Amino acid sequence: MKNKQQKRIFIVLMIIFTITLVSILVAVNIINVNSSFRQQRRMIRDDIGFYGIEAFCGNDNQKIKRQEYDYSTSVVLKNKTIMVLSNSLKETTDKDILSMTQKLQKSGKRFGSIDDYIYLVRILKSGNTVYIFVNNKEALQNSKQFFIVSIFIFLLSVIVFTIISYYLSRWMIKPSEKSIKNQKIFVANISHDLKTPITIIRANADLIENEVKNKKSIKYIKQETEKLNHLVNEMLTLTRIDNTISKENFKSFNFGDSLFDVVLPFESIAYEKGIRFNINIDEVTDYFGDESNIQKLAEILIDNAMSYTAKGGIVDVDAYENSKAVTLSVTNTGEPISDEKKVEIFDRFYRESKSRERTGNHYGLGLSIANTIVKKHNGKITVESKNGKNTFTVILPK
Repeated sequence: MKNKQQKRIFIVLMIIFTITLVSILVAVNIINVNSSFRQQRRMIRDDIGFYGIEAFCGNDNQKIKRQEYDYSTSVVLKNKTIMVLSNSLKETTDKDILSMTQKLQKSGKRFGSIDDYIYLVRILKSGNTVYIFVNNKEALQNSKQFFIVSIFIFLLSVIVFTIISYYLSRWMIKPSEKSIKNQKIFVANISHDLKTPITIIRANADLIENEVKNKKSIKYIKQETEKLNHLVNEMLTLTRIDNTISKENFKSFNFGDSLFDVVLPFESIAYEKGIRFNINIDEVTDYFGDESNIQKLAEILIDNAMSYTAKGGIVDVDAYENSKAVTLSVTNTGEPISDEKKVEIFDRFYRESKSRERTGNHYGLGLSIANTIVKKHNGKITVESKNGKNTFTVILPK
């Protein structure tokens, strides 16, 4: 699958089709069994009507084959004694007939099926109860064959529709893919176009700073210019990562040493903010990936942790490896992240805390960039909020 949207569409189509097909096949099989059942019931009643119930109680029972059925008849007398009057059923003993009659006597039902037989119950004027049995094995075998054919049709239909759904989902997301592509192109172009005027504004602000009396205004201009410049740089970074990360840029590098190059500069920042900064990076061996973007990933997560940790708080950076993957974990004390927002925080331009939307140089792109880098490396990034701590964990397969 190219992306999550196509995967969702594909899954929805398959669920709808599977539920619909299963419902149809179940309904058809039930209708087939019931139809066969009703047909045989009607034939037995027709025979009773044609020959009369007394004929089934006589010794000439074996001659009754108008519907090509072999019958067996038993009777429960007034004194509740059970007698087998006749039995022309193949591979069915009188003992079997007696056993079925006893079961039906307890149930009190007048018509139905028992084991491989259909039965019909009639009460005579004399007070005796007659049980008529007919072999239903052939009808059951036909129903089983019909069921097997239905399963085969179902499996074949699923295979065919899987192929159709795949291409249909691709066709359905094409307009969305085109729109996203155009948005990325627009962001890239507008970011490049903004770089020059921002640079000019910042340079001229520096030039006139000593020539104006109201230096506070110039200070505000420079601060906002820096914020805008930071936003443009993040947008350009996101565009670059979307377009340039590929296996061709991957190389082997020491994961632990590379992380130390990123982590150590944050010690001074933590000191200035009054944050306790703990570093626990194992001697991770060589990792195959895009080193500059892995460093960018670590920088984003640590900077995010620093930004949302109050004075006196704690930020922990841990890195370790096993035989299958390397893991980077960044934990900070602070406001917990709700379950609903744990997925949204990786969306572009999303910020978890609205109270901080106008502060700092965070525009909701950092975690989106981090998420993109992780995906480009076939990894997984998760967030956990527990015991007053938020932990971002990145697992990168080797």
